[in-house]
Amino acid sequence: MVDTITVQFNFNYDVNQIVQSKIKEGIIPIKKKPYINGKSVFGIYVGSSRIFPSIYYNARFGYVLITINTRLLLGHEPTPSNITYIEKEVIAFFEKTFDISMNYIDALTLNRIDYKVDFKSKFGVESQIFYELRDILSDTLNGIEKNIEKNSVSYCPKKGYIELISYNKENELYEKMKHKKNDEIFANNESMKNYLGVIRTEVRVKNKKLNYTKKSLGLAKELQNYLDDYIANYFFESYAQKIWYKEPFYRIDIAMKKINMAENIKPMMKEKLKNLIFMIHNTGITNTKKFYNKKYTSSTFISHIKKIRDLGINPLTFSKKYDVEQIENFAVYKSNIVNDLHTIN
Repeated sequence: MVDTITVQFNFNYDVNQIVQSKIKEGIIPIKKKPYINGKSVFGIYVGSSRIFPSIYYNARFGYVLITINTRLLLGHEPTPSNITYIEKEVIAFFEKTFDISMNYIDALTLNRIDYKVDFKSKFGVESQIFYELRDILSDTLNGIEKNIEKNSVSYCPKKGYIELISYNKENELYEKMKHKKNDEIFANNESMKNYLGVIRTEVRVKNKKLNYTKKSLGLAKELQNYLDDYIANYFFESYAQKIWYKEPFYRIDIAMKKINMAENIKPMMKEKLKNLIFMIHNTGITNTKKFYNKKYTSSTFISHIKKIRDLGINPLTFSKKYDVEQIENFAVYKSNIVNDLHTIN
C-alpha cells in the first residue's frame, strides 16, 4: 500500500521568472521560507492544503514538489487503476495554484513514494511488544544508525536513498490531533477508531533512489512503474526484512521450545541456537553479532541466524511477561495488513 506520493514539476527559465513575478504580486498563494532546520535558505517557498499537505517551490533551480495524501484524495488505498485520476487531480491543483498551464511544463515526474504496512493488533499487546522489540533491533541498516523516538524507530540517512520507519500509528495520530482538525487527518469514511492498535511500517523511496533505479534498471520515474504491489514488496524485502526479518515473533520460551523440538538439528547445535537467540533477546542484534564475530567468525553468526529462521522462528523474541505466545510480523508487506482501514469496527 502507498501512504503518500510526491511529484515534481520542472520549469524552464522563462516560466520560472513568470512564477516568481506572480508570487511577488500575490497571485500564487505560497509563502517564502527563510529557514530550514535552523539554516538560512534562499528562494524556497512553501504551502499546503488538506489533500496536498506539502507544496515546495525552489525558485533557484526552478522546480515544484507537491505531496499527495492518496487516502484523503481517493477515500481508499490507491491502486494502478487510480493513476490517471491521481495525475489529473494533482495537475489541476498545480495549474490552479501556480496559475500556469501544463502546456508550458514538460511533464510531471515521481520524486518520492512512501510504501506502508498498517498492522492491526489482534491481542491488544502488539504495540507494547513493538516497543520491546525495537530496542533489540540492529543499531544500523546499510550503515545508517538507528534512531529511537517516543513512538518510533527509524533508519533515516540525512542524504539517502531510502528511509525505513516503524511506529505506533495510534499514538502518532493522538499527537497530531493536538494540533490539527480531524478533517485534516482522516478521510471522510474513517476516524480515530480505524487506527486503534495499528503499528505502521514505512519504506520511503526518495528521489536519489528513483534516479539510481532509472539509471541502473531503466525504470522511468513514473507513477505507473511504482504504484505496484511487486515493487512495494521488493522494497519491503530489501529494507524492512533486513531489520525485522519476515518470520512471526515468538515469546522467548516458546522460541526455545521450538528449537528443542526441531527434528533435523543435532543436540549440540540446538544449544548453540538457543544461546544465540537468548543473547539477542537480552543484548540485541548488534552486541550479539559483535560477540560472535570476536569469539567465532561473522559467517558463524550469519549461518546460525539462518538456521533459526529456517525453523520459522524470528531471531527477535519478546519477554515471558506476555500471555500471548506468538504475534504476526507487523513489518511484512501484505501479511495480515489492514487493507481497508475504514472497514475495521
